[in-house]
Amino acid sequence: MADKRLFILAQPDFPKTKGFQLLTRFMQGHREIKVSFATRTAHLAAALATGECDLIFAAGLTNQAHALITDQEPYLAVLPTPLVSQLGLSMATTVSLDQLAEQDLLLPSQGHPLRRELDANFKMAGTPLPSVEEEDALDLRLTKVAQFLGATLAPQSSLPTELPVGCQLFGLSPALLSSQGFLAPAQPSETARVFLEWLQEQSGQ
Repeated sequence: MADKRLFILAQPDFPKTKGFQLLTRFMQGHREIKVSFATRTAHLAAALATGECDLIFAAGLTNQAHALITDQEPYLAVLPTPLVSQLGLSMATTVSLDQLAEQDLLLPSQGHPLRRELDANFKMAGTPLPSVEEEDALDLRLTKVAQFLGATLAPQSSLPTELPVGCQLFGLSPALLSSQGFLAPAQPSETARVFLEWLQEQSGQ
């Protein structure tokens, strides 16, 4: 009989998530399935679409079909230092969505899971997103913030421990949450189905 394999592509912070803890428990109870994962900073959805992996673990999965959410975490704003002074936020820990909507924003492109989630969150808060400069790679967005070219938003765990010089971190008011979890293609593999059914059983307990 052919080996049963489950290959997952995940965002870099995957080992720090509840999703990873759940996968570890699944592996302990399903030793007949050889589970492996690799991390990648971008193009996870494209890898899933081309069949490169059985599942992906990613952020920005709110309202996505074939997704099972395991983690939620806050979005944080990264602002250039001159803008912090300009907005009078030097003593503040949060920035309002209204204030952000008036700035030049650097965000992932249309169709990116995080962008879809942010668009929906801003709309729900009654503050539609303005026109933005699009860049999927977070490190490039942070570099542009450090060059005073705009502000950006990202899930907390995706941000580096040390931000580039010239960047400052703020919470959002009201808070926006990013949903992280496992996403399967429309026709999942047999091993992906087994894992997703097991996950649903865990969430039902």
